[in-house]
Amino acid sequence: MKYKIALTVIVSLHWVIAIGNIVALPYLATKIINDISNWYIYLPLITFIVVITCSRTIDCPLTNIENKLRKKLDLDQIQGFIKYYIIKPLKNFFN
Repeated sequence: MKYKIALTVIVSLHWVIAIGNIVALPYLATKIINDISNWYIYLPLITFIVVITCSRTIDCPLTNIENKLRKKLDLDQIQGFIKYYIIKPLKNFFN
């Protein structure tokens, strides 16, 4: 039972971070447009978010924790949060 709760907390936290990244990108892009004098602050942040979100070589610590919990619950492990929770359901929905 405690592993199910922990898995739910980790997945929820992952969703919060993913949504935060999605919201941050246009916000930071808008900040560059409105405050071009501080582009050197916003551009690296945008780059960091894109690299962390889209990287196939950097392992997300939350995904690693989720996979450990899934293993303890005898569930299939995931390869990546975005692929498992966003891309896969969209493919299933449209097929």
